Amino acid sequence: DEKIARAYKSIAACGLLNEEQKLNSSYRGQIAALGASIRQSSLLAALAFFSDQKNAAVDRAKLLDCIYYILETDEYEKERDTKKIKVNLFKKVQNKNFNEEDILHAVIALKLAMNLYPLQKKQEDISNE
Repeated sequence: DEKIARAYKSIAACGLLNEEQKLNSSYRGQIAALGASIRQSSLLAALAFFSDQKNAAVDRAKLLDCIYYILETDEYEKERDTKKIKVNLFKKVQNKNFNEEDILHAVIALKLAMNLYPLQKKQEDISNE
């Protein structure tokens, strides 16, 4: 329950909400993909993949920010630099400070917390109104 509460706060703190305080639904798909990616490949490979934007509809690195916030709220508050947070998260996993279970629990908490925010309409839905 504590992780879900931190996950809820992380969504706003890490910039996943738009100006209207709505969540882009693509983040829900991306966090689900991160969980699956961790299970199918390796934790470090999944984190490295999600550190890069590629052609994703949303900034996936913000999801890593959220995970770091959930696991290390005080450290996140001090840092607040996405590039450093990605490196810190990766290093903490590499140094065994966080294991796969820790990250997966944070991913699940984040996925559940996303259900508490209203979703931003997709661009094609907006243009059809």
